[in-house]
Amino acid sequence: MVPQNILVSDDEPPIRELLKLVLQSEGYNVFIASDGVEALEIVKKTPIDVAILDIRMPRLNGIGVLKEIKTIDPSIEVIIITGFADFESLRKAMVEYGAFDYILKPLKGLISLPFLKKRF
Repeated sequence: MVPQNILVSDDEPPIRELLKLVLQSEGYNVFIASDGVEALEIVKKTPIDVAILDIRMPRLNGIGVLKEIKTIDPSIEVIIITGFADFESLRKAMVEYGAFDYILKPLKGLISLPFLKKRF
């Protein structure tokens, strides 16, 4: 099943807007949050299929949000975004906390996110 509702949470407005535009152009419903607390509020109120989370956000970081999302609904797939190549954190996010994949910033040349269609 192709995901319908995608949450994008990043504290950088240009990243949020770029991902929103790209995903909406592919036909997805996109919800945006500027920090981890706001992201969790959306997940609690809206059926989300995929969450794309920045690893470093104010109030609650992406790893904290990932853990909470998996507690709320383990079927939500989570993709981590990071501009910091901390591969140990990425490994931990995927292996120990259940993230599906990661995207490295900057997102130059991003035209579509075909991995969403491959998986679902």
